[in-house]
Amino acid sequence: MPKLKKLEIEYIARGDESLSRLAALIRASPHLEEFVFQLNWYLHPRKDREVKATISSPHHHLKLFKFGGYYGSPSDVELLSYVLGNCVVLEKIIIGTHSVCLPELEESARKTAKQQLPPQIPRHIELVIL
Repeated sequence: MPKLKKLEIEYIARGDESLSRLAALIRASPHLEEFVFQLNWYLHPRKDREVKATISSPHHHLKLFKFGGYYGSPSDVELLSYVLGNCVVLEKIIIGTHSVCLPELEESARKTAKQQLPPQIPRHIELVIL
């Protein structure tokens, strides 16, 4: 997808599925500037799985990453780590914690994001938690 500038994906996950295959879509889109990902959990995500290391594959155009449905699960952390570790011109990350399938998790997810994310985000990247 060499000419793609914006990619929007809505995904329904069951349990603690790996989101690492999304990295392949980012790698396949070398001119991608904006990636909007909405994750909706069908089942409560597990938090007891270890976070796996991310692949190294620099991306030189992605400026905005929007992650809706963030819960702080290992899968969420793996995807965010991939973006942080590879998207060299990233300017802004927007984290939303609303999940259509499990709205009762929203407040817990927001608290987790506010505790977990600020120390991981470099100062030159704007972090917005909705």
